[in-house]
Amino acid sequence: MSKIIRVRFGFITITILFFSINFSFANLNAKVDERFELTSIIFRLANANEFVNNNVPNYVQDIDNYFKSYKNDTLIKFVKRIREDRGIGYDAVSNITGHLLITKNTVCISPKVNIHNLCVIDDRWNLNNINTFVKLLNKFYKKTGFHNFYVKHNSLYEKTQSNFNVIFNQIESNWFQSFFGKSLPNQDIIVNLCNGSSNYSLTVQNNNNTNTYGIIIGCVKVDKNRIPIFDESIIPTIIHEICHQYTVPLIKSNIKDFLTSANAIFPFIEDKMRLFAYGDPETLIYENINRLCVNAYFKEYPNFFEQYYIKNDEDVGFIWMDDMVTSLDNFYNNREVFKSFSDYLPQLSCFMKYVSDNFETVQLLYKEKYPVIVSVFPNINSIVSDSINEIRITFSRPMWDASSISVTNDSTLLKPKLKLTNWSDDKKTFVISTELSPNTNYGFTLNHALFLSDKAYSLKDDFIIKFNTK
Repeated sequence: MSKIIRVRFGFITITILFFSINFSFANLNAKVDERFELTSIIFRLANANEFVNNNVPNYVQDIDNYFKSYKNDTLIKFVKRIREDRGIGYDAVSNITGHLLITKNTVCISPKVNIHNLCVIDDRWNLNNINTFVKLLNKFYKKTGFHNFYVKHNSLYEKTQSNFNVIFNQIESNWFQSFFGKSLPNQDIIVNLCNGSSNYSLTVQNNNNTNTYGIIIGCVKVDKNRIPIFDESIIPTIIHEICHQYTVPLIKSNIKDFLTSANAIFPFIEDKMRLFAYGDPETLIYENINRLCVNAYFKEYPNFFEQYYIKNDEDVGFIWMDDMVTSLDNFYNNREVFKSFSDYLPQLSCFMKYVSDNFETVQLLYKEKYPVIVSVFPNINSIVSDSINEIRITFSRPMWDASSISVTNDSTLLKPKLKLTNWSDDKKTFVISTELSPNTNYGFTLNHALFLSDKAYSLKDDFIIKFNTK
């Protein structure tokens, strides 16, 4: 796994040619691409776990039924072998697919691309396994009549594309020019029905030293008609993948400024980061800066969930992200000095050095972001008068206007009558207006997941409140 991750960012070349034309998303439309459907289906047949999902039920049922007699095909056996021997999977599949061309019922390497460069930037591939893979893929394509399968699903693809484009065009495309100081390159926006929750950024070097860019977005939801649908929750993913096209070359040329700090930090968070396939200090740097840029977008275009995105990054292991996003205020307040994000990188390098030098403090501050209950009235297990008409629960941090209360598992405890609930002005105290009865054992549960701090951190566990009336 670590080998796969080590080259995750390598598929984007060091020097990226940005077009002088300022493309906006109005010029771009998503498409389902036959090449990517082909290779993702191949890896599904090879039981590659990242491509095995049932997110689009009718479609994958059609796949399994149509190709079931080919699960032991020579191509499938070869894919299993190179997956085992070379770690071919995940983005390695999109990398090779971006270099393919389907024309006149034939699958081949596009004559426009520099296939040798792929071997350099993604060492899971070499000319031998590429040639064998493409040769067997072409045979599979022809003997299975894959194009017929693809055409048969055109209606599904068109509806998927349409659903995606509605969301895609909500993104403020001019932000990329404003933030990075370089125009958004024209690119392929590919929706892949077999990718599941996996998403990738793609850069293919051409023989004329230009690049072809793209992002590949998977499908995780369907509507009642089993058509893939998308909502605003996919927007951070889209921005994330496009940002890689900017951040990878920036980091490659400044990696030495961050590496010492990353080497010092990584051992503290290695176990958590490996759960998310971030296997080394260099990957930490790339992903940290890229996620920061995504958060910068939502700093400029908030959508109510921006704090949740930061919290999610911290859960992955980037426990300094909230402070790092706050530090971008200095970038925005001094744009006459920092013309683009690249000008601000030295400041971020110093920020990461501070994090590495003070990591114990950073860890402590992170733990304190989780709210705890500091007081309850009536107190737990106390006996009070039934004239009490308020229950007050005070938290250690300001909270969001959200709550969830349920009965306990103890059938002898009665849940109080809830007349009204609200939060104090400082958002630290949850107030329940109630009406109590005498000689009653009361109890209820605060459901931890919906008691969120202003930083989007929830109570770690459900909290049971019990008291009696006289």
